Amino acid sequence: MTKQIIILTFISILLFMGCKSPEFTSALMYVNENNLEKAEEFFEKALIIEPENALVPYLYARDVLLPEERWSEMANMFDQAIKIDPNTPLEKPIVIDGKVYSTVYEGSEAYREQEWGKIFNKAVEEKDNFEIAIEYLNLAIKVYPTKSNTYGYLSSIYLEKNDFNLAKQTAENGYEINPKDTFILQVLARIEQKNGNLDEAVKYMKNALSFSDEKGPILKKLIYIFIDMEKFETAIETSMEAIREYPNDPDIYYNVGVLYQKMANKLFEPTRKRFVEESNKTKLDKNVMNELYEDFVKIRTFCVEAKDYFLESADLEGNDESSAQAVSEMKKTINQLDDIFFPALRDMMD
Repeated sequence: MTKQIIILTFISILLFMGCKSPEFTSALMYVNENNLEKAEEFFEKALIIEPENALVPYLYARDVLLPEERWSEMANMFDQAIKIDPNTPLEKPIVIDGKVYSTVYEGSEAYREQEWGKIFNKAVEEKDNFEIAIEYLNLAIKVYPTKSNTYGYLSSIYLEKNDFNLAKQTAENGYEINPKDTFILQVLARIEQKNGNLDEAVKYMKNALSFSDEKGPILKKLIYIFIDMEKFETAIETSMEAIREYPNDPDIYYNVGVLYQKMANKLFEPTRKRFVEESNKTKLDKNVMNELYEDFVKIRTFCVEAKDYFLESADLEGNDESSAQAVSEMKKTINQLDDIFFPALRDMMD
């Protein structure tokens, strides 16, 4: 650095600092020389000498702690600057994507968001190492606490660890910040589902649907909740909505197949048991026989529907093994009905 440049830099700093303390001036000089160790030393002194100057902690955070990725300390200094005076003008406005930030508060927010992105990405990179990911996410919350998706991601990790209390508390904190965050709403739905509060889970999932532009994944999760509630008809109606939105999604067709399969299984066992009881009686009640026949027809209809949806899923997936196995199971049940129960009922009704 030439003597002329050094003199000009010194003059510009003096103009900026006016009658500010030599400690603050020295801190800025050392920042300009990229001597962050010395800059920190004088920033620490300036904090004591100029406790009412919001630019001291702001520039300490921006010029020393941020470059060294000492994010927790950086957040503390930004907090201190805002506490002193959030409206303090910056020495030079920040322009990002055409937006101008001209005060200590606005500058702090801009840098917080920037560094939040780095920390959040580190958490994502460590997604398989829960403890490290949790540490990064809590740091991200400290650095930029108004980003709701941090809470959603952290809550989902707690949920994976089966820590339902922390999962719910974290998700609710994020919900307070942004009640329209679809990820948080889905996490809250999962928590309620795991706790057996299925009605609440449905409410959260429907809220997520109302705010989402990508409804497919949410509809799938809502279908599973209705299955857990054994509201099969409602689940099928929701599935039809999902198919209209995403006609080429094999998972949706497979889920509908599972629904019809569950409906068939739910009706099959009590009907079979009643059939055995009635067939052992010496005197048969034709009304009961008709009821049994109608129930077996329903079961067969459910099985055929299930088979067809499994086949559709297999075609879209490329002959998926699980779909093929499900088709085979449905065919067996249909054959059992056609070869055993219907002929026996006809004989009993003659």
